[in-house]
Amino acid sequence: ASTLQVSTLGTVSCNFMFVGNSTNSVDGRLVIGGTEFGAAAIGGAVNASGGITLETAGSKLIFNTVDNRVFGSRISDIGSVEIKGTASVRLDNPGNNYTGATTVFSGILQAGNAGALSASSAFTVSSGARLDLFGYNNTIKSLSGAGIVENTDAGFSSDLTVGSGSFSGAIQNPGAAAVNLVKTSAGTLFLTGNGNSYTGTT
Repeated sequence: ASTLQVSTLGTVSCNFMFVGNSTNSVDGRLVIGGTEFGAAAIGGAVNASGGITLETAGSKLIFNTVDNRVFGSRISDIGSVEIKGTASVRLDNPGNNYTGATTVFSGILQAGNAGALSASSAFTVSSGARLDLFGYNNTIKSLSGAGIVENTDAGFSSDLTVGSGSFSGAIQNPGAAAVNLVKTSAGTLFLTGNGNSYTGTT
């Protein structure tokens, strides 16, 4: 796979960015921070005003940072998104609609808008990692893993609509603003963890 790594003070600004090439069946990697399989590092800035297209199923947008990141470019097509490192990554664009998987290996993935979490993506939140709804309503295709799903916003509750999955982690709202869990579609959602403490509706 071809890789573009943007770290430290690096900046990439463009209109459209294509990761991978479907015509030639070449997968791509856009890595912000450290290397794909190495240690986390300070991330650079990527600003694609027209959006980032993950053009092949094997193409990935990877965040592996030690500093908190806000990512506003729209993410589309069939590739996947991975969150690594020790910091938080906030997805702000409400038009994100990529269909590949979203895996939070470590750190925090935070919603920065309603619809910022792709409704067409299967989400996995690994043990020790967190998915923070942050007061916004979002829909995801499925939920699995053993991490934590939470709403850390102090003022606004969050609706999380899920199609299916098997989640052994905990769903919680540490503050007064609740998490409301909504089950949709014909699939089955298994909640097997014993730490669920969210106070919203189901």
